[in-house]
Amino acid sequence: MEKAALETYRKVCSFLAPNIAGKIERPQQDPGILRKGDHDRIRLRILPVRSEMKPVHFWHRRACYYEILIGHCRTSPRLCLGAVQFFRYANQGRCGGNKYTSDLIRIFEKLESKCSATNGFTFTTASLDGKFHFQRYYYAKDFKGVLYPCDAAAKDLAWLITETLLTFQALP
Repeated sequence: MEKAALETYRKVCSFLAPNIAGKIERPQQDPGILRKGDHDRIRLRILPVRSEMKPVHFWHRRACYYEILIGHCRTSPRLCLGAVQFFRYANQGRCGGNKYTSDLIRIFEKLESKCSATNGFTFTTASLDGKFHFQRYYYAKDFKGVLYPCDAAAKDLAWLITETLLTFQALP
């Protein structure tokens, strides 16, 4: 599963325009096992390179990032091969607390209305613990005989990064 995560990451970078691909990286320790909840899942986080971590206190490797997830998700109603997403703890001080919450809701609601019918992304607003997810799940019924749909996931995540990274960086 780690190979699939790395392959997906490489493909994400290849699908991005060079000016955006040069702004992102993965933490050196990724891919790795998802430590909370689903221990049989592999994750690979994607963040801006240090010089591109704008606005200040928005991005954090444990609290605000793009992510590739491989493995079954227990919260999914169907057999899930994995997902791609933007993930953020809205109430964490290390990533701005609630400062960006209203902006994120506006950005993701607009994006969801623009895309969910065509590419399957959904927006889950901040839950009690402050988690935001803008995600796309991949189901076994749609990708028969595949461990994880690297190409589809990479295209979707590249689209998400392209649609949001510069917008996030422009937040005050």
